[in-house]
Amino acid sequence: MSETLIKDGGTTFIRVSDNGSGMDMDDAKNSFIRHATSKINSEDDLSSIKTLGFRGEALASIAAVSHVDMQTKLKQETYGTRIEIHGGIYKFAGSTGCPDGTTITVRNLFFNTPARLKFLKKESREAALISDIVLKLSLSKPEITFKYINNKKLIFNTPGNNDLKSTILSLYGKEYHDSLIDVSYKGNILSIAGYIGRPESARSNRN
Repeated sequence: MSETLIKDGGTTFIRVSDNGSGMDMDDAKNSFIRHATSKINSEDDLSSIKTLGFRGEALASIAAVSHVDMQTKLKQETYGTRIEIHGGIYKFAGSTGCPDGTTITVRNLFFNTPARLKFLKKESREAALISDIVLKLSLSKPEITFKYINNKKLIFNTPGNNDLKSTILSLYGKEYHDSLIDVSYKGNILSIAGYIGRPESARSNRN
């Protein structure tokens, strides 16, 4: 399960939570270090990376310009870890009671860099951009439930049943779902499976 909750286009409040494996104290602290990554466990991994690259600066960058609160817990542990960082400065790091998985809350984005805040688009546009990211993640991982809430309004909630068509139904509605065309191809070196929409069902912007 992954839940994304925002307020005011994400400028005042963003919370992303999951019920995954969580982290211990050391990993939680390391996740805020610049260029930190969980994609490499040994030197051998450098020759077998299957991603398109990474910088490992997401959390470090966010923590430098906002108030960040992370709570994370390994399933086998009794207590979790809580870390608070305000503008890149640690305010708290210690044990806490929390659910399994990880929750990251971001408040007051760009509070210490007002010039950056001015470059943001309208709240509705920023919310739509966030929605687009979560929507694409939902389609790429139909086995995971994705929930997106904007200003206390539920925008979508996918079933997480590993069925792509059910996920599309929850995101785009019955009319679009019923117009889909199955696509399936198997070759010697390439296989393709999925759905395409009819031209008359195209939308300029889902939001």
